[in-house]
Amino acid sequence: MKKFLKITFFLILAAAIAFFAWIYLVPNPERSVFEFVPQDAIFMVQSSDPIDDWKEFSASEVWKFLKQNKEMAETNEQANYLDSLISDNKALLSLVGERQVIISAHMTRRNDYDFLYLIDLKKGAKVTFFVDVLLGAFDDKTLKTEKVSKDGFEITKIYDDDGEAILLAFVDNILVCSYSDKILLDALNQSITPWYSQNEAFMEIKNKSAEKGPYQIYMNFTNLPDYINLYMEEPSETVNDLAKILRFASFDLSVSDHHLGLEGYTDLKDSVPHLLRGLLEVEDDRLRSQEILPANTSFFMSFDFDQFYTKKGGVQEVKRKRKKGKEQEVEKVDTVVYGGFYGKILESLARDEAEFDDLMKNQSRVENFLDISMEENFFSWIGNEISLGMVPTNKFGSQQAFLAIFHANSIDKARENLDFVTKRIKKKTPVKFKQEDYKGHEVNYLEMKGFFRLFFGKLFNKFEKPHFIYLDDFVVFSNDTVSLHRMIDQFEAGETLQKSSEFKEFHNEFNGQSNLFLYMSLPNMFPYVVRMGEHETRQTVDENRQYFTAFRMVGIQLSKKSSMYESRVYASFQPEEAPLP
Repeated sequence: MKKFLKITFFLILAAAIAFFAWIYLVPNPERSVFEFVPQDAIFMVQSSDPIDDWKEFSASEVWKFLKQNKEMAETNEQANYLDSLISDNKALLSLVGERQVIISAHMTRRNDYDFLYLIDLKKGAKVTFFVDVLLGAFDDKTLKTEKVSKDGFEITKIYDDDGEAILLAFVDNILVCSYSDKILLDALNQSITPWYSQNEAFMEIKNKSAEKGPYQIYMNFTNLPDYINLYMEEPSETVNDLAKILRFASFDLSVSDHHLGLEGYTDLKDSVPHLLRGLLEVEDDRLRSQEILPANTSFFMSFDFDQFYTKKGGVQEVKRKRKKGKEQEVEKVDTVVYGGFYGKILESLARDEAEFDDLMKNQSRVENFLDISMEENFFSWIGNEISLGMVPTNKFGSQQAFLAIFHANSIDKARENLDFVTKRIKKKTPVKFKQEDYKGHEVNYLEMKGFFRLFFGKLFNKFEKPHFIYLDDFVVFSNDTVSLHRMIDQFEAGETLQKSSEFKEFHNEFNGQSNLFLYMSLPNMFPYVVRMGEHETRQTVDENRQYFTAFRMVGIQLSKKSSMYESRVYASFQPEEAPLP
């Protein structure tokens, strides 16, 4: 008997050694989770230690507050439920070890989206009875399980007590999960011909991530508009424009009890002819417009550059035919080549012949009609920054005035040239506007249709017939005269963003120089957004006001670094009411 037990013990030991040798030594396909992400992903969230990362994030005051929201609470419940499928089973977890998890968002139809969950099981995927162990862990009266076959893939369904099913599939070392049949099948079919893992541009920007935060976030801007437009009454031109020029972004997430931050890189699409592309390709400079913007500013977007334009002569060879059938003659003509901010605009637009011709025709029309020079009367005095902004015009913030702010390298030169232009307008048009004086500041009027489109195209649609003032080293245009009066009042009283201790502390989180800086004060901006939003969603959005306005200030910064843009998103968190216990 003793001999029998001894032989049995050695047989069991040998079997155990062989079993673990098979798991850890015998080669097994090592697939990347990114091979399974469908091309239509809007964004992806990655974690290399999902259990500890989730514990860290869910312990933050930001999450404790947000999960009071019904939508967030449902997300929290689903995340906990999914995590319990593996993490609650200690034996299973010991087989799997540390694992990489990707959660990606995908549109399922025009007005809805859902998520895909991918988990790298590593060596644990070689255990042939993995599925049975998993199902056994949830073999109770409240859960129903079944196996089905679709498109040649074996899929496992686990139903909760409400009859909703999470779908699971195992391919090599990857566990694929979703609540959507469409998304799950898209992922399985994408794994046959991977897209993200084979896309050099995406992998380059992904590898830029320092992975120093609990989560990494990746964005595909091409797929962003459909998602954003879920919450808009009309498609957002700004979002559509960004989707035309931006390609991918890679961020590390940081979170504390007082902020939410993203830091990483963004890249541009190759050879895309778009005005905003030119605006982002100049050398960066420091932000200035906060020196005059009111402390209650709702929004501003600032483009900063080392110089607006440079000019140099050149010689271009032009081939012409005088008559049909005759040989071409080469004619040498003098040309003007622009550099700096304006030069980059022209360089970008030149890739689109129709858009470039429209810009040039518009400029020539303005110059010929008024007998002015855009170069001398405007370009010559523009300094290092052009900004667009919004400020509230009523007590509740539901109405906003639009601002266009031009930094001047010489305010005297700006004044001299704009005075000349306004005189030309009065002479050439029936416009009757008397210059107004408000507390020692001139308030002028500039009816010059098409002028502002020379800089930002459709972004300047609100400024066809603006009033303008000179304030410090800036020329400020607005569609609303009263807003200019209030801006003067606040500047004289020192009530600017620059003098706001809250804004200064917030702005210190960003680099000193950038190409683009975007700022939003959600408490000031929210009433206007609600009023302009889609009618069906206004009530829902307004009911969730506290969850938006808890992020008092949000900033986005892009700074050119070689072929990419160093990117920073930072949101200060300060809810009006303390979170419930």
